[in-house]
Amino acid sequence: MTNQEINEAVHKKLGGDKVVEPVLLHTTNEIFMQHIPAKDYCGSIQAAWEVVGWITKTSRSFSLYVNSGRKWTCSIGSWGNVEPDAEVNLADTAPMSICLAFLKLP
Repeated sequence: MTNQEINEAVHKKLGGDKVVEPVLLHTTNEIFMQHIPAKDYCGSIQAAWEVVGWITKTSRSFSLYVNSGRKWTCSIGSWGNVEPDAEVNLADTAPMSICLAFLKLP
């Protein structure tokens, strides 16, 4: 998946469904659909932290850490379970790790 596809998938999973909106062109009074880009969830820690907020509001555990090779791991689980519900190992950035683990959730 491209970064844009990941961002759009995260946006939809968070409950967003509006990726286009009608726009009135004033010069001709025509209406056309304009694409609204999703936030850069996989490239911005600020945007990715909105995903973390959703994760914690749904009573899930969350952990994020970087290993000695500077690769990120995000683990999302249900409280009390030993095995995570979703985990991504070795992503290059924390936001990407968060997004990919989030997209693995059932």
